[in-house]
Amino acid sequence: MNRPVCIVSGAAGNLGEVVVSKLQQQFFMEAIVREEHSTGENIQYNQLDLTDEVASNTLVLRCIQKHKKIHSAVLIAGGFTMGDLAATDYASVEKMLTLNFKTAYTLIRPIYKHMQSSGGGNIIVIGAKSAHQLALGSFAIAYTLSKAMLLNLATILNADRDKSKVTIHVIIPGTIDTLDNRKAMPEADVSKWVKPEILANKIAELCLSPFDAKAQTIHLFY
Repeated sequence: MNRPVCIVSGAAGNLGEVVVSKLQQQFFMEAIVREEHSTGENIQYNQLDLTDEVASNTLVLRCIQKHKKIHSAVLIAGGFTMGDLAATDYASVEKMLTLNFKTAYTLIRPIYKHMQSSGGGNIIVIGAKSAHQLALGSFAIAYTLSKAMLLNLATILNADRDKSKVTIHVIIPGTIDTLDNRKAMPEADVSKWVKPEILANKIAELCLSPFDAKAQTIHLFY
């Protein structure tokens, strides 16, 4: 197997499917999904609960044993909910932290450790405009907090990338043009939304990018 290997979480979602289609051209993918999924060309689907840290770690170790080297990871799994402070109890915050931060953290930890000891690599996560500009986040407090934690984790880890040779890239889109978003916001001006294909093209580029300690790590699409 000569193709570079990429782990992709949230592979069956609106953005995930487009990313998988793009990466299939150059990678062998170990894709992570919540429900059983048939295996396709250059891809192995793995059914996994990403909130289970032990199971997530086991999967990453199995991928390392199978492929020897994980070259990149694209962590898309997550969720969204509206709600200002008055409408957001702490249970709602915990739910968003679980969906958007924990599902990434349980993979980043073992993948980062592997890349750190095997010559480096690229990890791509999905941020949010409200987490990048916190003053815009009052409409979705829990969601914004969870994505802000992910952005901060990337900042912390990238501070050491001279030594680790691992880069955490954060894709920060505005509203993504998906069928679900169109149904949820039928009156919106979709001309201002970002196409999933645009994000997938950038993600594929970042997955293959050589290490550069001075490279940009925040990528805005709004």
